[in-house]
Amino acid sequence: MFSDRAWIAKAAAALLVFAWLSVDTARTLDDLHPELERTARFTEDLREKTIVLWGRKVLTSDATGFEVGSRAGPIRVLTPHPPPAGVHVSAVARPTGP
Repeated sequence: MFSDRAWIAKAAAALLVFAWLSVDTARTLDDLHPELERTARFTEDLREKTIVLWGRKVLTSDATGFEVGSRAGPIRVLTPHPPPAGVHVSAVARPTGP
């Protein structure tokens, strides 16, 4: 295994294993923590999942929550302590409905 023979095949095999591992990990993470845009098409299976907001800019804010932008349009996040509009937030949220 550690000889110089067939080093190209060994490197290709290592890259294929790394690619498979990366794809499998991405699928597993997407199942555990789906993307924010999936909440726009809310289904009941999302109710047990958590959504990770990473560096999202707050568009609007009021006493009940705030809105962040996404590729599917603005998404509302309910919280008793909303941040002011214009700041960037990172949070873990749970989808409650469409």
